[in-house]
Formats: sequence, structure tokens, C-alpha cells
Amino acid sequence: MNKITCRCGKSSINLETEKVYRTLICACEDCRQALEWAYKEGGEKPSDLPKLVYVDSDIMSFSGRI
Repeated sequence: MNKITCRCGKSSINLETEKVYRTLICACEDCRQALEWAYKEGGEKPSDLPKLVYVDSDIMSFSGRI
């Protein structure tokens, strides 16, 4: 099982798999806009080249507000 937790620890997602399919650094317009929106909503300031991690999305359980 793989657990993804937000930085403050209030929310988490438990996945059935631990396999990471790929990681990449992206600066496309869609990613930048999504990260800027999250920043305006109270998230942390995004880096210019965010690191993205893709895992299987078989969600077993979650906690907090997702």
C-alpha cells in the first residue's frame, strides 16, 4: 500500500499499489495554471518546474477533505 499525504497532514489517500509509473518535471500551461490556482487558494508557492509523480489510482481509502 502507498499513502499520499498533504504537507499539513490533514488529508491522505491510501492506494492499493506501491508502484510508481513515472516521475517527471513539467512546465506546461495546464500544470502551471493548476498550481497557481492552488497557491491562490492557500497552497504553497509552486516551483517553476514542479516534479510530478504518477501512481496507479486504485484508491483503497482516504481521510480528510480531498
